[in-house]
Amino acid sequence: MSLHLYFTGDVWIGGGETEGMRFIARSAYSLQKDYPSVHIHLYSGNTMDVIERLQKGLVDFGVGVGAIDLDRYNTIRLPVSHTAGLLMRKDSVLASKKVITPDDLLSIPVIAPRNEGVRLAYEKWMGRGFDILNVVASYNLIFNAAFLVEEGVGYALCIDHLITASKENPLCFVPYNPSMGFTVDIAWKKQQVFSKASQKFLERLQQEI
Repeated sequence: MSLHLYFTGDVWIGGGETEGMRFIARSAYSLQKDYPSVHIHLYSGNTMDVIERLQKGLVDFGVGVGAIDLDRYNTIRLPVSHTAGLLMRKDSVLASKKVITPDDLLSIPVIAPRNEGVRLAYEKWMGRGFDILNVVASYNLIFNAAFLVEEGVGYALCIDHLITASKENPLCFVPYNPSMGFTVDIAWKKQQVFSKASQKFLERLQQEI
């Protein structure tokens, strides 16, 4: 019997809503093929939630969208990025536009992410304070916020590739102009002492990307 079967352990990963989690999944699959007794535990939240859990030692790794404090964490840039835009109903007044401008946001009810870093990015993009927007609701995960959009509560500020577009889906995503992009990183504490399972996971991730 392979000695791999006797190697056990747990890897705890916090992840924001991002296509970058696909690389986490691929690395987990590769690891568990050789070490089937290693277990992967995922926590989902926005980047602020994930980094808070990382700082408290509740997860080994955190996957975040946007800037991460490089003085506090080691990071690897994942080969994926996101474009920001507006999630809306297909029958909304802005749905026919190819791009959304900062001025477009001033006349609509906004559903905003609860993420200070993202809000600062919007202020830079708009050239004005975030409080100028008519924020009617906030969210940390876009999946649930999409229900608010669908029911007509407002327009959600979000990133692409998170809500699947289809003929049946009543929602659509329109990017911004000027464009606003976000990178994706996986982070861990500096001076982190990894378990064998977590170290093996990091090695598989590095191979994957």
